[in-house]
Amino acid sequence: SFIAGTANAQELSIPSSTNHHVSAAVRGPQQPRDESVTVLPPSFVPGRWDVICQRGKECFDHVGNRRFRMCIDRHLNEYMTA
Repeated sequence: SFIAGTANAQELSIPSSTNHHVSAAVRGPQQPRDESVTVLPPSFVPGRWDVICQRGKECFDHVGNRRFRMCIDRHLNEYMTA
């Protein structure tokens, strides 16, 4: 599943079946569907500031995910000493 991420969805090889908010994925089969979940349209293209929450190299290498990891790295020591 994915929240969002750059270029275009074809470049990222994101299956259309996974274009939904993360809470739908963690819901589990026995839990009722959360009607507040917004399903992204198949034409959705993640942007360069978006973070894709999905496994795989394409998502790991996505520019938004790289920026997110760099932000975490920059502030990790400050967080750990707080």
